[in-house]
Amino acid sequence: MADYIIVGAGPAGCVLANRLSEDPSSSVLLLEAGGKDWHPLIHMPAGFAKMTKGIASWGWSTVPQKHMKDRVFWYTQAKVVGGGSSINAQIYTRGTPATTTPGRGKKV
Repeated sequence: MADYIIVGAGPAGCVLANRLSEDPSSSVLLLEAGGKDWHPLIHMPAGFAKMTKGIASWGWSTVPQKHMKDRVFWYTQAKVVGGGSSINAQIYTRGTPATTTPGRGKKV
C-alpha cells in the first residue's frame, strides 16, 4: 500500500511525486488517466494546435452559450503524462510592463 497517492501526472503531480519519493522510507503512487507523451504532434513545433482537441485531451466543452450566439467553448484538460504542459507547448502570456507607474507619472 502506498503512503501517498497522487492523481494526475501533470506538472504539479509529477513535481509532487518526485519530492515525496526523495524520502526512501515512503512510497508514492502516481496515477494518470492518459498515457505517455509519445504522440509526434506533442514534440513538433506548432503541433499543439491539434492536440488541444486531440487524443491527449479529454475533449471537454461548454454547453452552447446563449448570450454568445450559442457558441461552444473548448475546455482543454490534458490526458497525458506531463499534463497541459505537454499539449500546450508550454506557452504562457507575459504582460507588457507599464512605462509609467499608475497615478505617479514616473517611469518604471
